[in-house]
Amino acid sequence: MKCETYIDDIHCLIVSYFFATSFALSLCLILLNVSLVQTICTIIFMLLVLVICYFFTNRSYYFKKNEYLIKIGFITKRYKYKDIKKCFITYNNKVSYATSRKRICIKNKDKYIYISPENMDEVLMLLINRRA
Repeated sequence: MKCETYIDDIHCLIVSYFFATSFALSLCLILLNVSLVQTICTIIFMLLVLVICYFFTNRSYYFKKNEYLIKIGFITKRYKYKDIKKCFITYNNKVSYATSRKRICIKNKDKYIYISPENMDEVLMLLINRRA
């Protein structure tokens, strides 16, 4: 089962504002006939912003028979269901895989994992049922 991530409006606003500011800065540098080095640095910065936006918005969760996968851009993390100690919904603001304030906390053997799928109740029930 594949599940897309849920993104809060504030996160979309932050990414949009950052992208718009970067685009305006690069446009000003190009139109004001600045040096070639500054223009190249601006283009590199814009590409870096695009990569960051890709990693921020392209997140998905895959639930397989014995494990669940968290995919962020090109990076994939695998976790076993048997390692889950408990699962619950929280409003924690820690930096994590989650892109919303309302998120599912998965306590594994040695760490907490936060995810924010679109259908939280269904995913929470799936995790609770498969860990048993």
